[in-house]
Amino acid sequence: MKINHHAQVFLLLALTLGLTSSSLWAAEDGLGTNVVRNLRVNDGGTLTLGGEPITNWYSMPTGTNAVSLADYLATNAVFAGATNVLNTSVTNVSYQVTNLLYGATNALNTAVTNLNARTNDWNNGVIIYKGDGAGLTAGNLYYLNGSAAWTPANASTNTTAKGLIGLALGATAAEGLLLNGQYTNNNPSFDLGATLYMGTNDCVITNIAPFRTNHVVRIVGYVINAETIMFNPDRTYIEILGE
Repeated sequence: MKINHHAQVFLLLALTLGLTSSSLWAAEDGLGTNVVRNLRVNDGGTLTLGGEPITNWYSMPTGTNAVSLADYLATNAVFAGATNVLNTSVTNVSYQVTNLLYGATNALNTAVTNLNARTNDWNNGVIIYKGDGAGLTAGNLYYLNGSAAWTPANASTNTTAKGLIGLALGATAAEGLLLNGQYTNNNPSFDLGATLYMGTNDCVITNIAPFRTNHVVRIVGYVINAETIMFNPDRTYIEILGE
């Protein structure tokens, strides 16, 4: 005897939902006669077919010729296809999420590492990320020129000594320039408490005030310990004129 398709679906749903139910089903006995059989899903998932217990998916009551539900699910193209598609989708999504997380973690770690490298050199600072600038050197002194580009500062003339000045924190303007704050120089060779000036050579800070004709005297900071200066550029400057 074969369980028709509706009975199979009922059995699947009942087992999936954990239902306790009983229903009468007409089944063809192979000789053209419909025979009524009672199919019951019991508590705990046990089944009876026509009053006879079904003990597992592969052993149906003797003489029923019923199709095993496990065999049906294994061979039915709809269920098999849906399972394959679902498994493939889950695998692909998991792979993509893993790659996204991996990429995001690497990007974050790189950003934090780069930021830490720069912040080890400054503290309590005001930093600007505006303006153009490439090929800068960390710790060197630059001024913002009329083209909004960071250019080597130099006290030999007011052209390169006036305006906004900053200490580079990296190789580009995108890495920031310190406008005001503590900056660590591993070898400042300045006396504690010394006043610091813009030097007459490109990008240099010195503890000796410029003194020649047309030189510019501009204070840029003070020494606060053996390795650290307080970078605090004066907004004004003095130009030395000849007689």
